[in-house]
Amino acid sequence: MKDRYAYFIVNKEGETTTITLNRPDKLNAFTIDMLYEFGDIVDALRLDLSTRFVIITGAGRAFCSGIDVTREARDEWYGPRQPNERIFQENGQVMVQKWTNLHQITIAAINGPCVGLGLGLVTCCDFRVMADGAYCSIPETAIGIGYSV
Repeated sequence: MKDRYAYFIVNKEGETTTITLNRPDKLNAFTIDMLYEFGDIVDALRLDLSTRFVIITGAGRAFCSGIDVTREARDEWYGPRQPNERIFQENGQVMVQKWTNLHQITIAAINGPCVGLGLGLVTCCDFRVMADGAYCSIPETAIGIGYSV
């Protein structure tokens, strides 16, 4: 596992690895590059037999606000690496699948709002712990769009 990541803080102490989503200025919303980086972290964890527990949490006041849909993030979606939203959806599904299949015990430490893709991620954890004031939401359902994990 690498020592440094652009969008995550990964800290290993003994048999426990803690992954912190680290875009607090964007409420830890996922971008395409963040999805790829998370996939790399999960791939490394699959090979790490010394880690028995994995905790995931968010930096700042949110756990994860879902997918970053700002103009800046959308420009990244349409760059040469990613032609459209469907690729984002497929990569999000792959990320959740990889996370689900980890052999370690996974624990979500939900420190604030947990929305959309963030909720998809925590529902795949073995355990979930929520701070006072934290909540989970699937905004797609408010406009009649179904959501599946």
